[in-house]
Amino acid sequence: MAASLDRAAVPGQPACWPAALPHHRQAHPSRGQAEATERSPAMALAMLLLPSSVSSAAAEGLLPVLPLPTWWAAGSQSATLTASTFTFTAAAESEDADGVLAGALERYYPLTFAHTHHSATTGHGGQQHVGMLVTVADPTAPLELGTNESYALTMRKRGAAAIDAQTVWGALRALETFAQLVSYDFLARRHRTPPVLPLRIVDRPRFPHRGLMLDVGRHFLPVARLRRAVDSLSYAKLNVLHLHLTEAESFPMPSRVFPELPARGAFSPGEQYSWEDIQALIEYGRHRGVRVLPEFEMPGHSASWSRAHPEIFAQMEATPHPPCCTKPGTPVWPSNFPSAGTPGYPEGCPLSEANTTLGACPFPNTAMDPSSPATFPFLERQLSDWLGPDGLFADAHVHLGGDEVPTTAWWNTRTVSAYGPRSAMPQSSGCHHTPQPQTRPNQTSEHAK
Repeated sequence: MAASLDRAAVPGQPACWPAALPHHRQAHPSRGQAEATERSPAMALAMLLLPSSVSSAAAEGLLPVLPLPTWWAAGSQSATLTASTFTFTAAAESEDADGVLAGALERYYPLTFAHTHHSATTGHGGQQHVGMLVTVADPTAPLELGTNESYALTMRKRGAAAIDAQTVWGALRALETFAQLVSYDFLARRHRTPPVLPLRIVDRPRFPHRGLMLDVGRHFLPVARLRRAVDSLSYAKLNVLHLHLTEAESFPMPSRVFPELPARGAFSPGEQYSWEDIQALIEYGRHRGVRVLPEFEMPGHSASWSRAHPEIFAQMEATPHPPCCTKPGTPVWPSNFPSAGTPGYPEGCPLSEANTTLGACPFPNTAMDPSSPATFPFLERQLSDWLGPDGLFADAHVHLGGDEVPTTAWWNTRTVSAYGPRSAMPQSSGCHHTPQPQTRPNQTSEHAK
């Protein structure tokens, strides 16, 4: 994929903790299989994303936290925590106006004490503290690339704990660390910490952008599934959900200015998102410290746009390949379209975005037409709808794809050929699996993506 379009200066990662602190490694027994199944999606995701050296270190009993903190100093005692009396308390002037921290304190009570029937016990500054005290230096800091997510977690011998974070987002990471340090002993029927107390953790993320990409343009996922993905990201302390929202196969993204785009481009009337769906998902992610980063593919990988607006696409006078279509009007799904070399696959069709479009596939290997006077005003209007002051996405970044452009669609369109020098762009059919070589004078063969 191509690089994201930066709509604002990227802030530098704030310096918060020493970069080269030694690890104090105190071995302890494993927490056991019981806890490993309590939040298995999070643990599985974290294990997949961590380097093998880190996962093996956790298996050896260094510290039962994923990912491993930047620095820690551990003792050798364990403590029993009583869920009914353990309080999550925000220090005075630590809560943000949007209630992110307050919501996290409510949410992490059942995540920490997974086998209890007591209600969440939370407090506010000025009340007597028993359990966890959370102090945030700057509760107004926004969630953005480079936000300070550092924290310090202190746990005393009897289990009382304190979190000190520069921002609310660092406090969220600390609450996740604390929840991972509490397990349930089914034989003794009580929640316990591992034998690492007293414990001091000083942590910050190694990378400011830690994300997972979901391609809902090719494989539609209901909002409920996307929320589950956000939950798992927060458990693994990842902070970006990269949503690939438009593709050649479908256009599930809502549009206020061109509602016909999802109406004609979605897989089906039910496989698209409403404006409110995306708004709610962004807010859901923000309350868990997860940015929703949108991707809108262009100028290639965009055949779904052409179903409603073919006028902004290259109108080829001669097609280099037979049209890769089924019978006009026949729905074609990624799961049931025949693969290349199997019965039913159109002879001569390359592996490209045109293979899985719906309906009559009017423009095989199509791409947006940069020579058309309608293209850029159309895109500016649509992107402003999504990204403008009253749009959906307030994040400073958006991904516009840019990869695997089928330039053969351009060079077989008279107006595009006249628009720019053909020698400046190697020919490509947009095939995902078969790069097309082109030999230029006095040059070796090059491969277009």
